[in-house]
Amino acid sequence: MLRALLSTLLLFVVLILIVVVAAAVIAALVLGLAWVLTLVFPIRLVEAALVILGVAGGIIFYAGLNMAATTLADAWREGSELADTDWWEEEEEEEEEPAPTAFRPIPLPTVSGRTARTGDQIKPDDLCPCGSGRKYKNCCGKKRR
Repeated sequence: MLRALLSTLLLFVVLILIVVVAAAVIAALVLGLAWVLTLVFPIRLVEAALVILGVAGGIIFYAGLNMAATTLADAWREGSELADTDWWEEEEEEEEEPAPTAFRPIPLPTVSGRTARTGDQIKPDDLCPCGSGRKYKNCCGKKRR
């Protein structure tokens, strides 16, 4: 049991060392290329390193896209299940119709207990027949005076 634990721990330490050494090598390469760029172009070392990392990121992104496209093309040629599915298209979700709400008519506000006259004679203090809720003398009656 102890031997298995120690061998696992040793493997873990070796893997960490490999990752650290790889990171150091990549950093040294980036800084070396950045130093060369600072000799050629009038930029600082940090800017040159960022340019190199940006270019490297673009290359890695392009490589990933190329690998995905190649995998899909190979699957299509072989007639596999991957090529038959439309995994790149979004599935249409069926929209549920909203539940019908009970229609309840909204009562219209009443201006006062008085109603507008619709007969021939309209007095100035009556409510205006246009339905504005104002007195006739302050609404349509103003225009006739």
